[in-house]
Amino acid sequence: MIGRAGRLLRNPTFLLTAIALLTAVLVQSGELGSSDTTHRLQATHSFWTSEPPVFPDEYPDFGIHGRGGRLYGWYGIGQSLLMLPSDVLGTYLDNLPIFAEYHGTDPTVRDIVVSYTTNTLVCVLTCLVCFRFLGLLDFTVNQRIAGALALLFGTTFLHYTQNMMENNYIALLTLTGLTFQYEWLRSGKRWALVAGSAALGANLLTRLTTGMDLLAVCLFLLLTAWLTNVRGRELRSRAACYARIALPIYGVFVLIDRAYQYVRFGSFFNTYMQIVAQEWKRLDPSLPAAFPFETPFRVGFFGA
Repeated sequence: MIGRAGRLLRNPTFLLTAIALLTAVLVQSGELGSSDTTHRLQATHSFWTSEPPVFPDEYPDFGIHGRGGRLYGWYGIGQSLLMLPSDVLGTYLDNLPIFAEYHGTDPTVRDIVVSYTTNTLVCVLTCLVCFRFLGLLDFTVNQRIAGALALLFGTTFLHYTQNMMENNYIALLTLTGLTFQYEWLRSGKRWALVAGSAALGANLLTRLTTGMDLLAVCLFLLLTAWLTNVRGRELRSRAACYARIALPIYGVFVLIDRAYQYVRFGSFFNTYMQIVAQEWKRLDPSLPAAFPFETPFRVGFFGA
């Protein structure tokens, strides 16, 4: 028994998991951390209960009218799906008689369960994926641990482990996609390409702009192949394999996103920015015709 415990304590994966888990638990306040996440959790709740996605008293500060005049949030479905299991569990616990005296408190039992379980899971998984990716880059075990801990303690990742916005979830999915697609490039394992593509596809459900992360991963793979002398016919063969496996997976997630858009706003092709613009112009006719894009693109792009 002592020998088994000793081996476990010398296992770097176990130690990294324990550090990430304890850190995530210790920094939690039990609150969701932002109004954005609060609204996304309400959308989660509306998936499986009779509660609305947006309460009428929040309008016009939040929410836009969609199909049937119903109020909806404009966020993607990704983070709401992530919180769904925790929301079901948290709601069940919140309704137990033992927690009756905490009803109406802030944070609620439901909020506490969602923040602790979701943030901790994302934190641990991201650190482990980072550890795996650094291993694929042939760093030593000590260097891999240092890199994962640097991500956890030396970046804004720690802040977003406490404040549950989309950032860490996007980081997890992007890093997972990069890791497994790079593993496929090195080993040819198709399951790795499937896993990486699913992660990058799921990212599109969180924010469509994560398509830029997807393109960045593709560019990384292309440059890596080129710099390791994968050229000509072999490069075309790798690209064809990537397209056959990855593109249909991306297409499935795009269809899910567009279906969610249709359910809310009755169109497969518009974006929430178009609907927000229409809604706010009805509320304030004095807004510029180009709102919310009245600032020229070159100013916003180069000005930063």
